[in-house]
Amino acid sequence: MIIGVPREIKKDEYRVALLPVGAELLRQDNHRIVFQKGAGLGCG
Repeated sequence: MIIGVPREIKKDEYRVALLPVGAELLRQDNHRIVFQKGAGLGCG
């Protein structure tokens, strides 16, 4: 399965809907994860 993670479009919002641990678990199950350019860049 291909899973897309979009970036937030509201001003001063930097969250994404997938945590790194969730991405790792999905990858271990052979899913493909695609992040939109700039997703999560300002979240720290």
